[in-house]
Amino acid sequence: MASLVYSQWISDCFNGVRNIGENYHTMLVGTGYTPDRLHTVIDPGVNDATSPLFNELQATNYTGGFNGAGRLAASITNQVDPVTTYWNFAIADQQWLNLGGAQNDTIAHAILVYQLTDDTLSRLAACLEINPTRDTDGGNFTIDWATLAAGGNVQARPLVT
Repeated sequence: MASLVYSQWISDCFNGVRNIGENYHTMLVGTGYTPDRLHTVIDPGVNDATSPLFNELQATNYTGGFNGAGRLAASITNQVDPVTTYWNFAIADQQWLNLGGAQNDTIAHAILVYQLTDDTLSRLAACLEINPTRDTDGGNFTIDWATLAAGGNVQARPLVT
């Protein structure tokens, strides 16, 4: 599985429904989640591979769920590349401290989410594969995201009709 942008989120951005840079968080999910660009919310109301909430990391020092401390605030910058016409998004580097130890899990994906009033409404923005997966062991887990100058982490291109 490669990284992906969720279709509904990109549609919301192009239509002005979502603001870039506010209310974004990064959540970590395990190997049980199967990303699909058609998924829309963190909690779709099922407990299976289609639910990021059901598959959110279960590890010491990671508190999942809506407004959980394990979901780190994400600082996003964006710009349109005039040559490629791609809309590039870059996330500032993030670090989870002392993740795992007494209770461990395997990190398979980092999902950028747009938090609203609860997880049934909070939108999925982009899913970034952690390859190879990372087992928690009580150490720090850092994501060194690409800079905007390097093209960012997420690229979108509007359809021209």
